[in-house]
Amino acid sequence: MSASGSAFQDQEARVGPRVNVRWRARLLTGPQGWLDAKVVNISADGMAVECEHAFASGVSLTLVVSAPDARDRSVFRTLQLQVRTVFHVHRGHSFRTGLRIEQADDEARGLIEHWVRNG
Repeated sequence: MSASGSAFQDQEARVGPRVNVRWRARLLTGPQGWLDAKVVNISADGMAVECEHAFASGVSLTLVVSAPDARDRSVFRTLQLQVRTVFHVHRGHSFRTGLRIEQADDEARGLIEHWVRNG
Protein backbone atom coordinates (compact mmCIF):
# COMPACT_ATOMS: atom_id res chain seq x y z
CA MET A 1 0.00 0.00 0.00
CA SER A 2 1.44 3.39 -0.94
CA ALA A 3 0.22 6.78 0.13
CA SER A 4 1.22 10.38 -0.05
CA GLY A 5 1.07 11.98 3.41
CA SER A 6 0.87 10.04 6.62
CA ALA A 7 -2.19 8.51 8.27
CA PHE A 8 -1.62 10.88 11.20
CA GLN A 9 -1.65 13.94 8.90
CA ASP A 10 -4.79 12.67 7.16
CA GLN A 11 -6.64 12.27 10.46
CA GLU A 12 -5.46 15.67 11.69
CA ALA A 13 -6.81 17.30 8.50
CA ARG A 14 -10.34 16.00 9.16
CA VAL A 15 -12.91 18.17 10.88
CA GLY A 16 -15.95 16.41 12.33
CA PRO A 17 -17.30 12.93 11.79
CA ARG A 18 -17.18 10.94 8.54
CA VAL A 19 -20.22 9.10 7.24
CA ASN A 20 -19.98 6.19 4.79
CA VAL A 21 -21.95 6.67 1.56
CA ARG A 22 -22.04 5.20 -1.95
CA TRP A 23 -22.65 8.14 -4.30
CA ARG A 24 -21.78 8.25 -7.99
CA ALA A 25 -19.47 11.04 -9.05
CA ARG A 26 -17.25 12.33 -11.82
CA LEU A 27 -13.93 14.08 -11.48
CA LEU A 28 -13.60 16.61 -14.29
CA THR A 29 -10.09 16.46 -15.73
CA GLY A 30 -10.44 19.00 -18.54
CA PRO A 31 -12.95 20.74 -20.80
CA GLN A 32 -14.16 17.42 -22.24
CA GLY A 33 -12.53 14.87 -19.95
CA TRP A 34 -13.69 13.12 -16.80
CA LEU A 35 -13.13 10.06 -14.68
CA ASP A 36 -15.95 8.10 -13.10
CA ALA A 37 -15.63 7.93 -9.34
CA LYS A 38 -17.55 6.84 -6.27
CA VAL A 39 -17.83 8.93 -3.11
CA VAL A 40 -17.27 6.49 -0.24
CA ASN A 41 -17.43 8.82 2.76
CA ILE A 42 -18.22 12.43 3.56
CA SER A 43 -17.66 15.00 6.27
CA ALA A 44 -18.71 18.63 6.51
CA ASP A 45 -15.48 19.78 4.86
CA GLY A 46 -14.34 16.85 2.73
CA MET A 47 -14.85 13.40 1.31
CA ALA A 48 -13.08 10.34 0.02
CA VAL A 49 -13.58 9.06 -3.51
CA GLU A 50 -12.48 5.89 -5.28
CA CYS A 51 -11.42 5.97 -8.92
CA GLU A 52 -8.88 4.37 -11.25
CA HIS A 53 -6.50 7.33 -11.25
CA ALA A 54 -4.27 8.83 -8.55
CA PHE A 55 -3.84 12.56 -8.11
CA ALA A 56 -0.94 14.23 -6.34
CA SER A 57 -1.67 16.13 -3.14
CA GLY A 58 -2.73 19.72 -3.68
CA VAL A 59 -4.35 19.27 -7.10
CA SER A 60 -7.53 21.33 -7.64
CA LEU A 61 -10.42 19.50 -9.32
CA THR A 62 -14.10 19.86 -10.04
CA LEU A 63 -16.18 17.03 -8.60
CA VAL A 64 -19.74 16.44 -9.79
CA VAL A 65 -21.69 14.29 -7.32
CA SER A 66 -25.11 12.65 -7.51
CA ALA A 67 -26.41 12.81 -3.92
CA PRO A 68 -29.80 11.70 -2.59
CA ASP A 69 -32.24 14.46 -1.66
CA ALA A 70 -32.70 15.11 2.07
CA ARG A 71 -36.49 14.55 1.94
CA ASP A 72 -36.78 11.82 -0.70
CA ARG A 73 -33.90 9.37 -1.15
CA SER A 74 -35.30 8.27 -4.53
CA VAL A 75 -34.58 11.77 -5.93
CA PHE A 76 -30.97 12.72 -6.63
CA ARG A 77 -29.39 16.17 -6.67
CA THR A 78 -26.38 17.07 -8.77
CA LEU A 79 -23.74 18.88 -6.74
CA GLN A 80 -20.74 20.59 -8.31
CA LEU A 81 -17.85 21.08 -5.90
CA GLN A 82 -14.40 22.57 -6.21
CA VAL A 83 -12.07 20.27 -4.28
CA ARG A 84 -8.38 19.92 -3.50
CA THR A 85 -6.66 16.56 -3.11
CA VAL A 86 -5.21 15.84 0.32
CA PHE A 87 -3.90 12.28 -0.07
CA HIS A 88 -4.31 9.09 -2.08
CA VAL A 89 -3.97 5.43 -1.18
CA HIS A 90 -3.63 2.57 -3.65
CA ARG A 91 -6.37 -0.02 -3.03
CA GLY A 92 -6.35 -3.03 -5.36
CA HIS A 93 -7.13 -1.79 -8.87
CA SER A 94 -8.14 1.72 -7.81
CA PHE A 95 -7.14 4.63 -5.62
CA ARG A 96 -8.90 6.19 -2.66
CA THR A 97 -8.37 9.95 -2.70
CA GLY A 98 -9.10 12.30 0.16
CA LEU A 99 -10.59 15.61 -0.96
CA ARG A 100 -11.12 18.86 0.91
CA ILE A 101 -14.08 20.94 -0.28
CA GLU A 102 -12.77 24.32 -1.35
CA GLN A 103 -15.94 25.76 -2.86
CA ALA A 104 -19.60 24.72 -2.89
CA ASP A 105 -22.87 26.60 -3.13
CA ASP A 106 -25.25 26.81 -0.16
CA GLU A 107 -27.49 24.02 -1.48
CA ALA A 108 -24.57 21.61 -1.81
CA ARG A 109 -23.18 22.47 1.63
CA GLY A 110 -26.63 22.09 3.20
CA LEU A 111 -27.21 18.68 1.61
CA ILE A 112 -23.77 17.40 2.65
CA GLU A 113 -24.31 18.67 6.20
CA HIS A 114 -27.71 16.94 6.28
CA TRP A 115 -26.17 13.56 5.38
CA VAL A 116 -23.29 14.03 7.85
CA ARG A 117 -25.78 14.73 10.67
CA ASN A 118 -28.34 12.08 9.69
CA GLY A 119 -26.19 9.44 8.01
